Amino acid sequence: MQQPVHILIVEDELIVAVAIEEALLRAGFSVSGIAQNYQEANHLIEHKAVDAAVVDVGLTNEPDGVATARALLRHHRMPLIYLTGTTDADTFERAKATNPYAFLNKPLRAQELVQQLQLAIHNFRLEEPDTTLATAGPLYLPTEQGYVRVEQSDIYSLEAARNFTSVYLTNEAVKRIIPKGKPGQPLMLTGNLGYWGSHLSPQLFHRLSKSVIVNLAHVDRVETHQVILGSHTVVLPDGVRKALLDRLHVIRTR
Repeated sequence: MQQPVHILIVEDELIVAVAIEEALLRAGFSVSGIAQNYQEANHLIEHKAVDAAVVDVGLTNEPDGVATARALLRHHRMPLIYLTGTTDADTFERAKATNPYAFLNKPLRAQELVQQLQLAIHNFRLEEPDTTLATAGPLYLPTEQGYVRVEQSDIYSLEAARNFTSVYLTNEAVKRIIPKGKPGQPLMLTGNLGYWGSHLSPQLFHRLSKSVIVNLAHVDRVETHQVILGSHTVVLPDGVRKALLDRLHVIRTR
């Protein structure tokens, strides 16, 4: 039996929140709860199962909906659907930085919200690699010289690049695999990140965001907005730092 999908509603207009809840329940979703502010949202995600969140950008009290969404993402990655009445350009840019799956204007149409949530959850699940294809051994990747052996330990990261995937390698691997390549030059593969990521060892690699997979063995430093992997640097999006640190053996001060 398929498990229900748990949705957290963050909306300070109770009439709107209840209408959303009723629409989601009719569509077969489970509602984790209704939060009317930042504090209630944090309490619910700490005590309830939450697979996705519907968040009103313009919460009346501070912190606003974008800050609340960031706090939710610090617990774990999930698809976000933003709701808005009117949104200024600065707030929209802040919201966009959290990588939402949809941005819906009020007044809401129940069917549109349900469809966008279904699509968001479907796409979110597709982003998770199918580990049944994963191997701990070397990969043989296509190059102009044919299929070349690439040790997983030689990979810094894999990054989405439109219809391609860029594989960033150690300088030693670049010299061997891309004879005329320059240090830092990626190996370009046809196909999306999910496909190539599905062949990687889940013990060694971590899905940092929708567009980046990193090799945990090469993480030298985790800063506020970037991750240093040997000679390669990856931008650290909002809301994913905690999940990365959870995969590392972090020793914290008392």
